[in-house]
Amino acid sequence: MTRDQTELLRLAHAYAVAVDRRDLGALRALFPPDGAVTSRIGDRVERYAGHGGLADLLAAVARFDVTVHDVGTQRVTLVDADRAHGEVLCAAHHVGRRAVGGAAGSGAAAGDRATDEVLHLRYDDDYRRGGDGRWRIAARELRVVAHERREVTVA
Repeated sequence: MTRDQTELLRLAHAYAVAVDRRDLGALRALFPPDGAVTSRIGDRVERYAGHGGLADLLAAVARFDVTVHDVGTQRVTLVDADRAHGEVLCAAHHVGRRAVGGAAGSGAAAGDRATDEVLHLRYDDDYRRGGDGRWRIAARELRVVAHERREVTVA
């Protein structure tokens, strides 16, 4: 595996960590200023364009108490010295805590019930190397390939 391929594979993990930590600065560092994320869930399409759009992306997941993106299979292909394409599979857990008889986001204690919305995702990515030599996600298209809802217990 080349150094470029290794760096490109690391982007998927860095994206997952930034979203799960709600770290806007870290998320913006992974995209050029004109980068974009397009989310396709069924017939609903949402586009988050530019660094401002990334703040909206984090706001969209903020309704969950916690998210955990479990990055799986990845494949990257170098197009040329400054462009690449990738495909990433991920199981994204979106947990909304509920105290018994309470509302989502109520700050439930350990042992309380919660709902885990699990989205099985495929990311199709276009990568671009910036003038500083770092790879960034130029465009990411998120497609939900399966969805499930689980009842879980807060740890």
